[in-house]
Amino acid sequence: MIQVRCPECGYLQSLSEERFVAIADDHLDCPHCNAKVPKTWNSVQEDSAPEEALHKIHAFSRRILNGGDVRREVVYALESLVRHHGGTEESTKALGVGYTGLGEYKRAQEFLKKALDGMPNDVELLRALFTVRMEEGPLEDAIAVGRALLNTAGRQVADDDVAGLALVMGRAGRVEDASALLSRFPDLDSRNPLVKKARRELGGQGGWGLPFRIGELIPWKLLLKRKNGENTPLQREIRSHGTRKRPMNAQEENPMGKDFSGPEKDAASPQPEVGRGFRPVLDYWIYAPESEMPEWDRIKSAMAGIYREDAERERAFVELEGFVERKELSMDYILRRDAEETFHYPDELLPRNSRNLKSEDREILTNAQMIIRLRLVAPEGASVDYLVFMVRFVEAVRATTGGVVQDAISHTLWGIEEWRKLATGDPLQKMMEAHIHLDVLDEGGTVWIHSHGMQKFGLPELEMDGVPTDLASLGRAMMLTVGERLVSLRGEDLNLQAAHVLPETPFLFRVGFLPPDDENHFPAGSLKVFPYVSDYDPESPDTMRHVLKMLDQRSGGHLRFGRRSRSSQTPANSEVAPAPAKNANTVRTDLLKAHISAKAQLAEFKKSFQQKPDSDTSVFAVKIGFPVKVGEYEWMWVVLDLWRGTSLVGRLENTPVLRKDLQKGTRVEIEEGEIFDWVISRDGTIVDGAFTEAVLPPEQNAGA
Repeated sequence: MIQVRCPECGYLQSLSEERFVAIADDHLDCPHCNAKVPKTWNSVQEDSAPEEALHKIHAFSRRILNGGDVRREVVYALESLVRHHGGTEESTKALGVGYTGLGEYKRAQEFLKKALDGMPNDVELLRALFTVRMEEGPLEDAIAVGRALLNTAGRQVADDDVAGLALVMGRAGRVEDASALLSRFPDLDSRNPLVKKARRELGGQGGWGLPFRIGELIPWKLLLKRKNGENTPLQREIRSHGTRKRPMNAQEENPMGKDFSGPEKDAASPQPEVGRGFRPVLDYWIYAPESEMPEWDRIKSAMAGIYREDAERERAFVELEGFVERKELSMDYILRRDAEETFHYPDELLPRNSRNLKSEDREILTNAQMIIRLRLVAPEGASVDYLVFMVRFVEAVRATTGGVVQDAISHTLWGIEEWRKLATGDPLQKMMEAHIHLDVLDEGGTVWIHSHGMQKFGLPELEMDGVPTDLASLGRAMMLTVGERLVSLRGEDLNLQAAHVLPETPFLFRVGFLPPDDENHFPAGSLKVFPYVSDYDPESPDTMRHVLKMLDQRSGGHLRFGRRSRSSQTPANSEVAPAPAKNANTVRTDLLKAHISAKAQLAEFKKSFQQKPDSDTSVFAVKIGFPVKVGEYEWMWVVLDLWRGTSLVGRLENTPVLRKDLQKGTRVEIEEGEIFDWVISRDGTIVDGAFTEAVLPPEQNAGA
């Protein structure tokens, strides 16, 4: 037994030698006062070890050094005997080799160093120490040990020794040395996995492949849980799904003071320099179907093909070189066989987080063998052109590997077709909709809307609470507009104390900075948004409802329904007086009248759709009520693809707020009897129909 006394409370612990050895940390936890007790071994001093103990030490050492699988219990038992009775050179070497084989590299180092003091030219010890240095670093130490191994081994040098040293040289940026080393050994077995890996990453032509040079094959555990406790974006999303990460009244727990949370600021309060000191961070994961790392020449060719103009193409490669030289761009790999749990994407999150993810995309996601992680930390204050570069670089790697892209900052999974469309088009068009994800969480009568993705612009995330449930889609549209405005004000013009104008409206908004929460839901903190009108209290729930209803009137309903109505032709800078208030009965009566008109002309609409030529650019859509719960519906437009008999097939035009099982672009099948309204539009302008949009109903026509 081993006895350890706590220096704080004096409590004496008794542990078996095997249990003591098995504790990986360098300290024990005192069960009495929870203090950290140094893990020190006080060996029993005896004149001589029992014959039985010496026999076991020799037997266990031989079992380890004779090769084959190293059993953990054998190594632990040998260390226990050596600690208690003293060891030999053979047992010290066996412990170093044994712990290396088990992957317990910190323990292995202690014994390898002791053994090498007495046997500095032992090839087996050098090989074990090289393995430890490859995994634990530093890289320069690994190179030194690798070279000593090659010099000592002579004719005993193994293919793995040469290939391993070449890989380490590549990681350290010594590309020419790595190439020269492989050239010295032309007879390496091409079937050896490590040899194949080294030659592949050299590109087979003497130049180190860029995908390896700009990053390292980092241990997957660092991605699963970093040193500061931060989990992967996927794990954070799983943990936070459907929950609020801030208290309803964030002011009460804001360490920066109550005044700092709300729109009314004390001029003497310290204000963070939001937009300064935050560097934009972009992080994309590509789920690749194969485990072969992509060749740089193929990536380069794919990237060149995305750019139409020579000048743009040349500028993109100059940007790439600059990001690499400044170590702002990195590429890392995770293999499925090393981190199986990282590859499991929960099915319940797909409807909420994906964009037009088709069945073939899901199959790639499910069966992916490698994750390629592309991360860019852009210069502070840089224009958003870095976003264009990164999207297209990610597409080049994706096209080369045939994978599926996850935007890890916004928690968005992209279907291949949708991502390709973004990368080959203009990635800055509809910038907020494309690059951030808005979560809308129901809190019983109101919703909490918050963003994921603003870090890509060097800004904290956005959040707005107290939005009435029936105005959720309008609140979402406002958040997108606020995001665009803040991105345009980054840097010197972004003042937290100032009121900002919501573009093309008479409305104002303020923001209050909230620091990162305990769950790290917002790693860079968040900006709480308060929309209001002059002379209104920004924090009043009535103000929120008033602003959103006026915003809906000014937009003619297209913010809510996703297309322009006839009233949208009103000039953006004109003042619109609020419509006279209607009671619920009047609204319902008007909606039913509009619905009857739509039904009366439905046959003509159906005939127009079925007779339209293939070249017709008109959009035919129907409004459907998707049930949320008994008596409540979410009203959305469906763009029609097919109409046979009484059955219709189309694609959802809106982004659902309440129906989390659906998403924009989802293919839906409906019956003719479910149609509440219909519309024909061309270039965003209504040609015919849209009867219910001429009525001023309660937002989203709830209960119509």
